[in-house]
Amino acid sequence: MTNRLSIFSNLILVLQVFLVLLCFADLSSLPSTVLFAGRLHPLILHLPITLILLLLPISLYAANSKEQKNIVAFFQLLLHGVALISTLTAITGFFLAAGGSYDADSLFIHKWLGVSIALLSHALIYLYNLLHTKPMVWNTFLALTILIAVAGGHFGGTLTHGKSFFSFSNNRKAVLANQSETEKIYPFAAASTSSIEKLNNPFRRVLKVSAKSPALVVKFSLKEKFDIEQLKACKEIAEQIVELNLSGMPVDDQVFPILAGFVNLEKLNLNATSISGVGINALSGLKKLEQLSVVNTAVGLQAILPLINMASLQHVFIWNTRIEAQDLVLLKTKSPKIKWEIGYQANKNEILQLSPPYLEDNENLIFEKGLSIALKNPFPNAKIRYTTDGLDPDSSNGNIYTKAVYTKELLRIKAVTTLEGWITSAITDFTVYPKGIACDSATLLSKPNRGRTFGAKILIDGKKGYSQTADQLYNSWLGFKKEDFKAGFHFGSNPILQQIVVSTADMTNSSGASVFPPTKITIKGGENAKKMKTIGVLSPDMPLMRRPNASIPYVIPIKPGKYPYIEIEMLTLKSLPEWHQEKGQKGFVFLDEVFFY
Repeated sequence: MTNRLSIFSNLILVLQVFLVLLCFADLSSLPSTVLFAGRLHPLILHLPITLILLLLPISLYAANSKEQKNIVAFFQLLLHGVALISTLTAITGFFLAAGGSYDADSLFIHKWLGVSIALLSHALIYLYNLLHTKPMVWNTFLALTILIAVAGGHFGGTLTHGKSFFSFSNNRKAVLANQSETEKIYPFAAASTSSIEKLNNPFRRVLKVSAKSPALVVKFSLKEKFDIEQLKACKEIAEQIVELNLSGMPVDDQVFPILAGFVNLEKLNLNATSISGVGINALSGLKKLEQLSVVNTAVGLQAILPLINMASLQHVFIWNTRIEAQDLVLLKTKSPKIKWEIGYQANKNEILQLSPPYLEDNENLIFEKGLSIALKNPFPNAKIRYTTDGLDPDSSNGNIYTKAVYTKELLRIKAVTTLEGWITSAITDFTVYPKGIACDSATLLSKPNRGRTFGAKILIDGKKGYSQTADQLYNSWLGFKKEDFKAGFHFGSNPILQQIVVSTADMTNSSGASVFPPTKITIKGGENAKKMKTIGVLSPDMPLMRRPNASIPYVIPIKPGKYPYIEIEMLTLKSLPEWHQEKGQKGFVFLDEVFFY
């Protein structure tokens, strides 16, 4: 029996390690076939509660039983069973929570109570061996477990039946009825799970309005990955979509005929898109549209007027458009039932900062023969000034941009937008890279803290990652903090190498980000990992203050020669400077590509 219980206990331990990992994982993107396991949660949750409630009386009986040996063996088996079923119940609960929509506060408490029950029930196995001769202490632990189980059950009931579930009020039924009435009932059927799963991806999220509602919300993100076909593909679930968010996506007036097909749309967000309003009257056919947002667009008064007679329309957000304050008076007069949100009205004497320029093509930052770099200006009358020598441009320094900049070599460009009467924009900082000499393979020799699943191949895949926000570093970068970066690169063709460039992220300006340059870059080369010598060293300058987020190339000249094997080591900053909010902590080093020339 002892050997079997030992195997039993080890199985529980493995499951509980998995349970702890689930506490910090995002399960919402898992396929529905995996989340289906969550439906087992309501089927098995009563069993651990019942068994936990029985532990105390059985323990008291075992302590006074004449057949002590048999009862103790049974009780130990029961403790193992309680731990196993409690752990499985908690695991299935995580999958159920990921696939549904629940009150966040109650879910948070219920989740951690469930995890506590699972861990404590496993701990009881070992505590029993230590404390069974001390009934007062042992029974205190049992009572604590029972109290946590009852509390967990209470918050679980709150999640599924409402906050009045444990109320003895005669009005409980009325309260539950009112709760049901507040959730909107839709006349259409739910979309198939397979359709939702097929459309869901990191840049297009399809979410349910609530666990039991057939209505869906669709949100697009990262404009560089957007394609109008992604919107058209949503036609498959057009009937179920009640909210659509296209904020910041590269769509223009051609989107309106497509949007007219989402007949049950209630909320539409077109903020910061390229629409001007031509053809916006196509939205008049959306008989259930209640809220429209066209903030930061070129929509004007004449474009918006066809919508004022829409019976369903209640809120329209129009600040930073071509609709002036005097136009608002006309709109309110013609459509008093619509609430027109014009936002903050700036003081005419206030000096505002311009938006920075941006690349026309942000995808092709790595080229083979040559590249024409075209910059876009968000303000028609403003000028773009840029530098290619590493110095910061401003309203009076730097080349004035008039046409695309052509290069055949690595080129780092810093650019700003300037206009008299406005504050010069923040600096746009980007680099373009020649493809260079291909590397046969790469191997990580240290463990990254971020992007471990990408592996070393991401450093030589010929694809540049985005680095304007901290979130983008999770998509295609390797991050090192606990260990310094070290990797080996293999060349079968023995090319002559003269220079190595490492593309790193520099993110000292984002709140909470501690992505700094490496303090030292060491290049070693030789026939293999056992026969190497140092062929290049670079010690980058550390920033003395916050600076704009950027991807910075570090160019390391090396002793020219043929090197079948190259090893690169980059040391992380061991103590962040006094001016940083995380001063004294270790800094991150992030890199996404290594080039060989």
